[in-house]
Amino acid sequence: MIKTNSAKEAVEIAKDFLELSGIPFSVITKSISQDGKWIVEANTLGAKFRLEIDKESGEVIEYNQI
Repeated sequence: MIKTNSAKEAVEIAKDFLELSGIPFSVITKSISQDGKWIVEANTLGAKFRLEIDKESGEVIEYNQI
């Protein structure tokens, strides 16, 4: 993957990841930069998720339902 320089890129990665995980519909509610990673939160039908994306690799390094 590639270096993730913007919140927009992090949101795209998060939405793609959620779709590949079987969650076709999500609304991004937060995208913040913190300690070398992007933290993206998304609401889905019935659940809320938090994803952490490494800025250097663009990979999802953590994925949790909150």
